[in-house]
Amino acid sequence: MSDDSSLSTKSRILSAALERLLQHGPEHISMRQIAGDVGITPMAIYKHFANKEALQLALLEAGYLVFEEYLRRHLDAEDSRQRLRLLAQGFFDFSIEQAGYFELIFLSGRGLARIKGWEQAGEAAKPTYRILHQCVRACIQDGLFSDTDSRGTTTSMLAFCVGMSALYLSGAVGKAPQNARPHFMAAFDSYLNQLSAA
Repeated sequence: MSDDSSLSTKSRILSAALERLLQHGPEHISMRQIAGDVGITPMAIYKHFANKEALQLALLEAGYLVFEEYLRRHLDAEDSRQRLRLLAQGFFDFSIEQAGYFELIFLSGRGLARIKGWEQAGEAAKPTYRILHQCVRACIQDGLFSDTDSRGTTTSMLAFCVGMSALYLSGAVGKAPQNARPHFMAAFDSYLNQLSAA
């Protein structure tokens, strides 16, 4: 088997596993079921992942890598406030365009924290948190926020983005997620104004 087909199979396994995980929770999926979904033998799946826990960790790591790509769009901005706005926009786009990974990372608490090696997934999350934290610190240094608690502000901003994105995805806001970016960004600007120095 060539490297290309191997990568393709691995990608198909991750996609099938993500779908099953979100539908049934981690405790109700098996390597055999996922292999069947992909059209490979149950033994073939173990060429790619040692066990179910390794597969779940790989899913989280893949999700965070995709998430990080969306957040990196902020590098195109000229000032700290605009960087923060591009970060929020990237966050929202990730939640809409990669809804499965968004749910896995931010909304699915169904036992993932109990899987063996969870700390490894925590390591995968650090770069995305660091990107947001660095932007918040730059805004504080530029005098844009009255609160100088960068960690508290970062956590608050993360909660805002997760919560608002989840509301749009659920349909609770009354806008189709694909058409809701301007509304999300207007809400984010209002949130930023609340944080701004008087």
